[in-house]
Amino acid sequence: MFLFFFCYGIIISGIILRNRGAILLKIIYVLFPLSIAIFLYSPSLLFSLLAQQKLPDRTGTEFLIGNNYYLVKQQAMLAATGIDYKLVQRRGKFNKTIKRDVSFGHPVDSIKVLTFENEKQTVLRGYYKNKNSVDSTDVTESLIADNPGEITVKHK
Repeated sequence: MFLFFFCYGIIISGIILRNRGAILLKIIYVLFPLSIAIFLYSPSLLFSLLAQQKLPDRTGTEFLIGNNYYLVKQQAMLAATGIDYKLVQRRGKFNKTIKRDVSFGHPVDSIKVLTFENEKQTVLRGYYKNKNSVDSTDVTESLIADNPGEITVKHK
């Protein structure tokens, strides 16, 4: 149904845009060719706009720690009680997960790197909104992978 609606809108917009009259219809139907450009830029952005009628919220999902180390919001299949993060190291196209289940106890708005020792450890301070004030939690994490080269499956 979606594909029919999308293709039908593109065809009608082409007909209306070639017509000399109907300025108001041209303004409305220019959104269909614009959606092609949005789809080419980011397909997930277009589908998010269509499904939720708003831009996706990306705040608090990824933080640079230093030297290609990032703190990324951990994806979960089931709704968890707390929001956990994972430490990853970017290696070009691929990511190497260093540590999972890094928790600040709350969803953080921003991160401050207190100390960063390359290939050793880092101390992070996560800031979050607590009712009407801003609070923080400190976390110390090792930058050495728990089990290098080993694939593990975590069951809760």
